[in-house]
Amino acid sequence: MPNACEEFKLKPCTLENRLQVLKKYLQKNPNPYIKIIPQIPIKDKSHLNDFYKNIIKNKGEGVVIRKNLSPYEKGRSKEALKLKPYEDAECEVIGYTKGKGKFENQVGSLLCKMPNNKIIKIGSGLKDEDRKNPPKIGAIITYKFNGLTKNSLPRFPVFLRVRR
Repeated sequence: MPNACEEFKLKPCTLENRLQVLKKYLQKNPNPYIKIIPQIPIKDKSHLNDFYKNIIKNKGEGVVIRKNLSPYEKGRSKEALKLKPYEDAECEVIGYTKGKGKFENQVGSLLCKMPNNKIIKIGSGLKDEDRKNPPKIGAIITYKFNGLTKNSLPRFPVFLRVRR
C-alpha cells in the first residue's frame, strides 16, 4: 500500500495502518495472490532471538525487522532489516566475467573454484574498488552464502574479503 497514507489520510502513517487499509480492500475485492503476512511486535532482543530461532527451525529463510512508524519506501530501506543465517566458505579466484551496464569496463563477477573443483560466479558484495582492482588470479577469497541449491552450489554467494 505505497500511497495509502496520502490517499486515505492515515494518521499516524504506520505499517499496521497501511495493512488495515489493504485488509479492508481484500475483504471487498478478494485476490488469491495477495496474502497479508502477520506482523509480530517484538518486545525485546530476547523475544526477537526466540522468534528468529523458531522461524529457522521450521525451515524459514529468516525475518524482516521493520519500524512500524516508518513510511513506505520503494526498494531497499534502512528502516527494514533482514535477519537470516549464512554460512561462509573459501574458494580460489580463477577468472573474471566482464561487467555490464554501470560496471562496463570493470569486473562483473569473480569466477571461483571451490575445493570440490566446481566453479561458481560471485558478483554480489564487490565494492567499486574491487571491481576496478579485483583479487588476483590464484587469490583465496572468503564468501558467504545462504545454504545450497539442488545442485549443491552455494545459494546467493556474496564476496566478503581476500584471505590474507
